Amino acid sequence: MSCKDDTTKSKNYKQLTLADRNTIKRMLLAGSSQADIARALNVARSTISREIKRGKFVRRQQNPKISKDPAVPEYVYTGIYEAEEANRRRENNKLNCGAKNIILECSNLVEFIEDKVLSSEK
Repeated sequence: MSCKDDTTKSKNYKQLTLADRNTIKRMLLAGSSQADIARALNVARSTISREIKRGKFVRRQQNPKISKDPAVPEYVYTGIYEAEEANRRRENNKLNCGAKNIILECSNLVEFIEDKVLSSEK
């Protein structure tokens, strides 16, 4: 097979930065679609969709429609995308990812085994 016939495509992955997240926030507030945001940032639409889903936070606000009717809630909950909070959450998730050191997690067990081994040598 020659190089011309090679159908595999190399994928270029790009992680979103705080500036990208601020652009998403600004464009969402302006009413842009997810496809428009994806084109502006040169990423896939699914990337924008997942980022919005992950970065959406629920805000509790006083209901502007004041009513004595108990069926009308006192507070309204709205989902809003917050770039700074999404970036903070991403950094926190990055710190917690990867394999954990088993010896550090089981330090009591390691100390117990060391004591048993050392005491049996005497």
